[in-house]
Amino acid sequence: MGHDITAKVGNTEIAYLRRGAFNPLNKVIYLSLGTLEAYGGVSGIGMTINITQDQIDAAIEILTRSDVSSIERERTVFDGFIAGLTGDWLPTTTDDVDVSPELEFLEACREFFDATGLGGSLEVHFG
Repeated sequence: MGHDITAKVGNTEIAYLRRGAFNPLNKVIYLSLGTLEAYGGVSGIGMTINITQDQIDAAIEILTRSDVSSIERERTVFDGFIAGLTGDWLPTTTDDVDVSPELEFLEACREFFDATGLGGSLEVHFG
C-alpha cells in the first residue's frame, strides 16, 4: 500500500513520487495540484489526470510557501486492524515537514516543460 504517482508523456516517465500509505504527508501532492479526487486514503485511486505547466508552477508555489505541519491523515480500517494487532494506533500527524520529494517530482515536471518547450499537459497517474 502507498501512493505511487507517475508523470508521463506517452510511454516516457518524466517523474515518480512515492509516499507511504500511513504517512500523513501523503496528501500534500494531491492538495498542491488540486487533484484531491484522485486521493484514496492509503493510495491513489488509480486515476490518471492531465496536469498543465500552470498547475505544476502553482503547486511548486504552494509547497514552497505552505506550512504542512497541520496536515492530518484520516484514520482508515487498516489503522483499526493494526491497532488490534499491536495495541498501538498509527500517528495521524507528523513532525516531519519535509516536502522535498514532492518538490523534486514537480521540478522534474517543470524541467520537462522547459526543456521541450511543449505546451499541453503531462499525464499524472495516482496509484
